[in-house]
Amino acid sequence: MDNRYFPLVSIITPVLNCSQYIEQCIQSVLSQDYPYVEHILVDGGSNDGTLDIIKKYNGLYPDKVVFISEPDRGACNAWNKGWNLSKGEILGWLGGDDFYEKGSISTVVEFFKSNVDAYFVFGRCNLIDDKNRKILTIGIKDFNIDNVLSSCTSVIPNPSAFYRKEVIKKIGHLRTDINCCDFDYWIRVGQVYKIYRIDKVLSSFRIHRSSVSGSTTSYRTYAKEKYMIKKQFNKDFSIRCIMGYLFAYVADMIKIIFKSGFWYYKLMYSLKNIWLGIQTMSKKIVP
Repeated sequence: MDNRYFPLVSIITPVLNCSQYIEQCIQSVLSQDYPYVEHILVDGGSNDGTLDIIKKYNGLYPDKVVFISEPDRGACNAWNKGWNLSKGEILGWLGGDDFYEKGSISTVVEFFKSNVDAYFVFGRCNLIDDKNRKILTIGIKDFNIDNVLSSCTSVIPNPSAFYRKEVIKKIGHLRTDINCCDFDYWIRVGQVYKIYRIDKVLSSFRIHRSSVSGSTTSYRTYAKEKYMIKKQFNKDFSIRCIMGYLFAYVADMIKIIFKSGFWYYKLMYSLKNIWLGIQTMSKKIVP
């Protein structure tokens, strides 16, 4: 591909009442060493000062930071709105309480330059807590649609996922009737396109008590929805999904008892990675 190829990259950020973290999120996009980036913030009607921060950066960088603020039906609906507003050839998603590592976008653009037939790529992602402490790293396994469907587990960290706009034109928009619309969408994408992985940390995903992921029912909600999605794509019964739901139930109960926190998530995600490793190894040795 021509070395003069510099595509516009559109970053979509759904946000609602995230004044504690939104500035770090915006600054992580603005400080990227790749200049051709637009940051689209889709605000759901924040009333905690988030919108004032967004407006400040929109005033300072009107060509790079754009926003809308209106009621929506959740993050999936906001994500779709951002897609519709985007002008970029490459798109990414970044939560209002997440941030990019330095050089992430240039790494992704170089990947697409070197792999002209690639349409979707993701990298590693650091899970962090409300104090920016690293819990562990996810996005360490390649995407395999059969493994994803049989285990009801996603290996793609959203903030480290990037894709060409052609993917949206081909696959369509996100479902808005479920919480884990991303899990459903990545499967839909994986049925059409090869999903690549970069072995580099591209972003940090924050888990805290006021986030959706930090709620006391999040594991059960996502596990139930993932099992329903699995049934839509693959009717076969899967003991791995049932075991995953039982793990989610126990994890949510422990979350209530120990009130979440750094060590709780470090333990839970470590156990999850061990479980995925066991599943992968057992699948390899079964004749």
